[in-house]
Amino acid sequence: MKNRYASIDVGTNSIRCLMAKIENGQLVEAEKKLEMTRIGEGVNATKMLQPERILSSTNAIKKFVDEAKAFLAQDIFIMATSAVRDAENRAVFLNSVKEATGYDVDVISGKQEADIGFKGVIAGAIAPERMKLVVDIGGGSTEFIVGNIEGIAFSKSINIGAVRMTNMFGRDYSAMSDFIDEQLKPIVPFISDGKTFDVIGIGGTATTFLTMFKKIEHYKRELVHNQMITCRDIEVINKQLRGLTLEEKKNLPGLDPKRADIIEAGGVILSRVMHWARSENMIISDYDNLEGYLFYCLENPQNRR
Repeated sequence: MKNRYASIDVGTNSIRCLMAKIENGQLVEAEKKLEMTRIGEGVNATKMLQPERILSSTNAIKKFVDEAKAFLAQDIFIMATSAVRDAENRAVFLNSVKEATGYDVDVISGKQEADIGFKGVIAGAIAPERMKLVVDIGGGSTEFIVGNIEGIAFSKSINIGAVRMTNMFGRDYSAMSDFIDEQLKPIVPFISDGKTFDVIGIGGTATTFLTMFKKIEHYKRELVHNQMITCRDIEVINKQLRGLTLEEKKNLPGLDPKRADIIEAGGVILSRVMHWARSENMIISDYDNLEGYLFYCLENPQNRR
């Protein structure tokens, strides 16, 4: 069948897949799936991908490729972000995926990651003409993009992600917060200082805080996309998380148990970003770099595998 596509995102913490049909430039019959493989585990310290993580991640990608073929996708696009681009042995992983699936993995830069995430957000945004500050908290890095439908005015990728911060600081939230503040200082003039934006959160941390706030146990795009969460809501959840054991967190409504050990670091990043952006609320977008990468590849036919 025509106009059916799939995009796969190999993130530090998870591997996600979007399968969708495109009609008149719009996504229809869209479905997202996720596998938590933690390919970035230990990369910050060792600069190496672990063999068991390479295997589990390759298997997850193979599963998604097979599902995309069953969906009759005419093109399948695969990208990798922070953990893979930082790893000295990334060629081992890339070769593993190629051998298992026949597809190449596009290792994108931090700037490309920001641009692609923004493209996805604009595709699903309310009032795309208004200036947006898009915040994409991943496992290894956080991307910041300022712009609107006319284009991007500023973008920056910073190596503060939920997995990376957890590995570096554990539950020392004071030291973690100070480190994040130091990393954010250079971009504060671009995301604050009297500027007015729609602040939009994408990625696992942002959507998880929304599902925890609303106690959404079974994720559905329509329950999350373009919904709002306030700074106060975020702080209440952060305080709650810090009083719980790991096992107690795993039982919280709206929190995927596989994300329970890193969600507090994600919350610290989210809180500090909101502080520096001087914003009282954040709009959560389910449209993100999966949609952005799909549209990017379709606009750049040389990227087709």
